[in-house]
Amino acid sequence: MRNLKIILLGMLVAVACAQAGGSASVVAKKSKTKGFTYSFETRERFVGECIKGANQQVCYCVLGKIQQQYSEVDYWRLENDLRKNIDHPNYIAYLTKSVEECDQEAARKSSGSRGGLFGGGGGGISTRSR
Repeated sequence: MRNLKIILLGMLVAVACAQAGGSASVVAKKSKTKGFTYSFETRERFVGECIKGANQQVCYCVLGKIQQQYSEVDYWRLENDLRKNIDHPNYIAYLTKSVEECDQEAARKSSGSRGGLFGGGGGGISTRSR
């Protein structure tokens, strides 16, 4: 319920800014980057669980990709369903593709540094609770 209030408040502020014009509405109209903003708690929880089996850089990258596609409300609905073993093949496919892309990006970045900047970790992330 608290998250819903935060989302609704954010939407109200966004509408007010767009109606008021100014630089915020110019940015909103010109930006090609779309996506959703998640609460601090959701981001921290996702990354905290993710880094148990994956590189921190990969975790942040995947979270960014999830935020591009799914609202925070949708993310939690899907996450809760997966914890109950309710399958969402399209979501799992999106996560799998995102992990692969982020793994490749992390490998490219770390291969250019001596000794590896981000250390081990590797592997994918698990979307189901253990």
